[in-house]
Amino acid sequence: MTKNNKSAVRGLVNCLSLVLAVSCLGAQITRAEETREPQRIVTGMKFVKGASSSSFLLGWGIKQFQSDTFYVGGIAYTGSTASGQLGNYSEGGLMIGYNAPAFGTFDLDIHVLIGAGGGIVQNAASSTSAGGLILNPSIGLDAALGKAFKMGLYVGYDIMPNASVFTGLTVEGLVSFLRF
Repeated sequence: MTKNNKSAVRGLVNCLSLVLAVSCLGAQITRAEETREPQRIVTGMKFVKGASSSSFLLGWGIKQFQSDTFYVGGIAYTGSTASGQLGNYSEGGLMIGYNAPAFGTFDLDIHVLIGAGGGIVQNAASSTSAGGLILNPSIGLDAALGKAFKMGLYVGYDIMPNASVFTGLTVEGLVSFLRF
């Protein structure tokens, strides 16, 4: 195993340890009797503008609220690369977030996706395959569309230490609904 691979594995183990610790902490938070949203199903679209490719992704996930504002969940995306190149890209992982009323019917949502991603980009001259650990901090606004539905727009940044081709700005549109 090379030095870079050992560092990546060590980083992944540290991230997973942090996620486990935060999950355990979240499980210890006492939920109020009238929690705003105990669980939301999420579906959405994500655009990733990487160093040498762009990807358009579709995905789904879940947010499990541990309190009125703190949630833990997961989300996974998959799709194709754009910008005149053939290829595909997928990512997914654990999502930890904070969601609180901002103004009117809008909620501020700040979350971090910690997981893995990867794909392949092909053009006439070459083929690039890359993947590894992903860290995607995002911030956005959710708008309530009635009691059960929300629509949100988020901006973030995919950080992939071992895959610079997929590292870059993200724009995410999510629709979520209460689990019935």
